[in-house]
Amino acid sequence: MRKRKQWLALVLTLCLAAGAVGCGAKEDTAVAEVTEESREEREEKGTPAEESDEEESEETQENQTKQEDGLPDYTPSVAAYQVEPDLSNVENADRFYLQGHMVEKLVQNNFVVCDATWSEFFDLYEQSRYTQVPVFVTTDSMMHTYHLYFALLQKNTEMNYLTDLTGKLSTRMYVDSLEQYEQLAGTEWEDAALMNVAFFAVGTQLMGQDAADLPADAKAIAEQEQQLIRDAGSIVKSPLTGGMEDYSQYKPRGYYEGNEQLEKYFRTMMWYGRRNFAQNNETQNREALLMTLALQADSEAQEAWNAVYSITSFFAGASDDAGFHEYAPIIKEAYGETISTEKLVEDTKAFEKYGKLLQTLEPPAINSEVFADDEGETDKTQEAKGFRFMGQRFSLDEAVFTQLCYSKVKENAEGDKRMLPDALDVPAAMGAEKAVELLQESGAFSYEGYEANLRKV
Repeated sequence: MRKRKQWLALVLTLCLAAGAVGCGAKEDTAVAEVTEESREEREEKGTPAEESDEEESEETQENQTKQEDGLPDYTPSVAAYQVEPDLSNVENADRFYLQGHMVEKLVQNNFVVCDATWSEFFDLYEQSRYTQVPVFVTTDSMMHTYHLYFALLQKNTEMNYLTDLTGKLSTRMYVDSLEQYEQLAGTEWEDAALMNVAFFAVGTQLMGQDAADLPADAKAIAEQEQQLIRDAGSIVKSPLTGGMEDYSQYKPRGYYEGNEQLEKYFRTMMWYGRRNFAQNNETQNREALLMTLALQADSEAQEAWNAVYSITSFFAGASDDAGFHEYAPIIKEAYGETISTEKLVEDTKAFEKYGKLLQTLEPPAINSEVFADDEGETDKTQEAKGFRFMGQRFSLDEAVFTQLCYSKVKENAEGDKRMLPDALDVPAAMGAEKAVELLQESGAFSYEGYEANLRKV
């Protein structure tokens, strides 16, 4: 095990260790001597004294500027190097267990990547401090440490605040939806109101709370949905919406897994984030309208919603989907300042106006909906336009991947479809020439529209 642990050390150290062979004290002294050469030596070389004095003055001024800015005064002095086939110019090589293929890679690339057993960077750094092995500290170790602090802050915030707020929000919205259902029974809004009761009953019960007085029809839907969520299986038809849903997304992962409180929170937030009430579905447009009205009328629910949304936005970014903030002004424009139950039922023109105004909203940049393949005839992000109670968040990498996969990108000459992204897509989109070169070699550019979309993103 000790030898395996040492393998990763080689990854981080040999680059400096081999370079150190060519940049020891002798070379440093030589640099100092050249810098301090005398006026007579410069004149012998044909360099005018005045010109040399000006160069020295400029260099002195530059060094003073560096010191004022808090930057160290240094002269780069690591010479280019190449690892010898017998590793004769690599210090510490005898302290690592190197197999033949590792030596080949080390000679070829001046570094080699090996398996190891450390779980954190600091474990390696701490051991190297005792064994006196130099360490090449990389920027990803700093980013990883930041990520650990970020994740700890997020986890504690969710456990200490967001789980309670989400439970309160779910209960309030369930009660409000139940009241709407009772008021709208016997109208064309009844089905939409019943679906909202089922929707928030699922959220309430996923948080481990009771959904009292749940109508039988809504109860059947809620029970089926919860079973599918807990099974976290595959893509099947949703009892609530009738559309296809990927229930594998509801499996708790990361630090959520294994913690009962956080698992409840994870499933509930996934439920609120993934369920899309599509604009091209009249009943679901009614559901979105009723949710928005309920949230506006209940100050406690709205306060809880704002708290959960703002805090999660701090950690994960703003919603990529339209929601309460986007729908509320549209409803106001269509129906006016106040909306009574009678007006909601009778004013069909206002509902038509509401539907037309919804079409002006931007589609999500990322498609997380499950659609049947129609050979790219429809724009899936346009088809995914709708309302989400607590929308899923925008991320740059997912937005890039959406634009560089099927059906945003068409088939290649062989008829293959680019169903999955490549890790190099993001650096290529950010202008990394090497990433572009490797993607060209792998055949990514052979897909119709890939190059054009890469330029756009």
